[in-house]
Parts: sequence; C-alpha cells; structure tokens
Amino acid sequence: MAIKMRGWFDDSTRRDSQHRVAALAGCVGTAEQWQIQDAAWRNDVLERFGLPYFHVREFATFAGPYEQFKDKPVLSLELSQAILGTSQKSQLRSFGAMTRLDDLTRFNRERSRNISHYALNIYTCMFNIKQIFRKELTGDDFVQMCLDISSDDQGTNQAIKLANLYASTHPWHGPVENIAPQPMPKEGMARHTPALQVADFVVAEMRKYT
Repeated sequence: MAIKMRGWFDDSTRRDSQHRVAALAGCVGTAEQWQIQDAAWRNDVLERFGLPYFHVREFATFAGPYEQFKDKPVLSLELSQAILGTSQKSQLRSFGAMTRLDDLTRFNRERSRNISHYALNIYTCMFNIKQIFRKELTGDDFVQMCLDISSDDQGTNQAIKLANLYASTHPWHGPVENIAPQPMPKEGMARHTPALQVADFVVAEMRKYT
C-alpha cells in the first residue's frame, strides 16, 4: 500500500561572517492537507495583511508591501503567528536539513571526496520524510512522495541524481527510493505558489538557529 503525500521545499545557501551553511526545508502532507493550507495561507496571511505574496528576504528589508511592518514589532509578530497558524490548521509536517559548508569542505579535502552540500541536504530531507511517516508504515507499506524543488537548473538535476545515489548506499535507506524529488521552474513560481512561500518561511526559521 502506498501512502501518497506531496512535499514542497526551498533551498537557502549563505556564506558570510556569521553563517556559512546551506539549508533545505519545507513541509509535507496529503492533497487534502495542502488544500487546507493553501486556503488558510491566502485568507489568514495574504488577504489579512494585504500582501500579494510572502517572501522572507523582502520582508526582512521591508521592501514594497512589507514596508507596513517597519518599526512595528507587534504587527510582525502577528504575521509570524498567522503563518504558524496555517500549519496548525492543515497539520502539515515540517522537515529540513542543514550542512556546515566549511566542515563539508574540510571533510572532502581530508577524505578526497566531492560530496555536494545540495545533494546531501536533499538526501537528508528524503530520509527525514521516511522517519516522519515510519509509524504510519506497516509491512510492505511505503510513502510515495513527489517533492517539488523551487529550481530547474542543471545543478539541481545533478544534485537529485546524487541524492538518490547517497540513499542507495545507506544501509537504512529502506523505502526512501520511493521519494522522488522533482525540480520546478523557479522564476515567478514562488509568487503564485503558496506552498513555496511556506517552504521559504520554514527554511528561514531553521536558519535562525545557525
């Protein structure tokens, strides 16, 4: 029996004096849960705050429609709470992975390897999803997953192939090979896809702990 789920996630790579990490995170759930999530996102976040879409980077700089949050911490908190409230309504599950780039560079150099941080994070997310649903799996059940990544560049395609290679060599990979990431065109997608806006928020929240 297959448990059909759909997941969306976004990537964030940042190198600066404080953060040298690459992160990948998002949410996963059933088609019904995503319908609830999309409706809640449009009503409780976009319409309530008069936003055409949500983007963390623009929110952080108070650009365009986000100028209303400048010097208004209470309003900003209300937005964050509204965003979290949508996931409470839909009961989506969050997942994520993060790689310290300096540590991975050192590991590759010392072990003569060429492990990709992007592929490693994709694989870790795939494995995390398997762990999330392990209690729902019995016997020959498996999770049939389609993960939509907000990018369609050649590097993403290569990373997906490497992620599946990493999974195939792991002794506990189990049904993770049934979780298939798929790249999506990134240009303009996030502005019209609430699920990618959710993923953008999740990955930004995860990065706060680096």
